[in-house]
Amino acid sequence: MLYTSTPSHCNFTDYWDRFYLATPHLKPSMFATHTAQHWLTQPTDLLEIGCGNGRDAVWFASQGHSVLGVDLSQNAIEACRKHQSKAEFQTADFSNLSLGRQFSAVYSRFNLHSIDDETEAQALSSVYEHLKLGGKFMVEARTIHDTMMGQGERISEREWIHESHYRRFLDPDQFLDNARAAGFIPEYTLVSAGLAPWGDADPVVMRVVMRRD
Repeated sequence: MLYTSTPSHCNFTDYWDRFYLATPHLKPSMFATHTAQHWLTQPTDLLEIGCGNGRDAVWFASQGHSVLGVDLSQNAIEACRKHQSKAEFQTADFSNLSLGRQFSAVYSRFNLHSIDDETEAQALSSVYEHLKLGGKFMVEARTIHDTMMGQGERISEREWIHESHYRRFLDPDQFLDNARAAGFIPEYTLVSAGLAPWGDADPVVMRVVMRRD
């Protein structure tokens, strides 16, 4: 869930390193359980990009999947490796992966809105190259319909910094166009609140599942 590249307006590596040191392992996200129920119904080899504190990667491994979680935060990866889990973890930039292997599924939750447009294009290409033919790419991210958009310091029309936290709110239609341009075939799209509540917040997020043909 770490901002991968660091343009001048958005160098938040230290922010995420501190965040992950202070954030304990949690139960799996609603998106993880949804994904397992609908898209990962059989054990498979799964790559989680921007795995953060490992909450979903650890849970997927407990469900019988072969899991590699990657994150640019060394603190996050060190914390993840302390979990009693069969999941593997590696420090890596998900917009510039070079893992030497492909996966049947790639999972991305709440990290594509932490990178800018240029880095998103790099990430889509990187994920595509690391997916097997027919493999699924499953995404959950904040959208332009989120009530948090517009709070804090404006960087661009869809980029804002709020309480030292950079977010780029995704336009679902534009994202799907970008994904198609990268070679993906969208199979499922949902944009809604109620999918990722956290405390008093209930962001409007998109869920997208795509495949590589």
